[in-house]
Amino acid sequence: MEPCRVHLLILVSPATNQDLFCMNRAEFHNLLQYNKQQRMMVRKMITGISLVLMLAACGGAGKQAGAELSEDSTFLTGTIYLVRHAEKYPGADSTLSPAGRRRAGALYRLLKDSSISRIYCTPFKRSVQTGDSLRILQKIDTAFYRPDSTGESLLYEISRRGDWGKHILVVAHSNTMLPILKSLNAKTRLDSIADADYSNLFIIHKTKTGTDVQHIRHLLHQQEEVLTEETGKE
Repeated sequence: MEPCRVHLLILVSPATNQDLFCMNRAEFHNLLQYNKQQRMMVRKMITGISLVLMLAACGGAGKQAGAELSEDSTFLTGTIYLVRHAEKYPGADSTLSPAGRRRAGALYRLLKDSSISRIYCTPFKRSVQTGDSLRILQKIDTAFYRPDSTGESLLYEISRRGDWGKHILVVAHSNTMLPILKSLNAKTRLDSIADADYSNLFIIHKTKTGTDVQHIRHLLHQQEEVLTEETGKE
């Protein structure tokens, strides 16, 4: 973009220092008035030019903001499958127990036809292993996010990877599922998730006009028994 050039014409008094000594009081007063009018005119010119430049800058910024908005038209949209990691052995970073592996397999069978494009896990073994069946058998890429109390890390990673508007699986923890739901403006009747409860699956459909939440409990025995417990719309 070519830089903007501004030309200012500065008007000065034709009187010299020597002339000032030859003036009477009336002439000197007239000179002061003349200089005052000049200063006012220059101020008006500068103010007008500043206003034009400010409006031009705002117009350019508005166009740029509009372009960025149109490029990010999918922000906070898409279908998010939110699940807690499956059952695990005791320990800070333990692996899935036999019951957890069965649940991970049940999750695969439940979601294998859901067109999931990426799996978001925390950097813990139990979280990664919960999505492993889908990752390996469906050849789905995995991304990591940091578990936090607000869900902001997940939103940042989804934005950074350009995954809004897509179908994604998010593997969370008992104390991060509700913050993630809140960050997505997804309402639920639950106010807490018990340590022993691994059966919650939330399917969150987000559009520009609202959020639809489906809460499913997926069970282990026989085939997956899917009980739709609640559906809410923002």
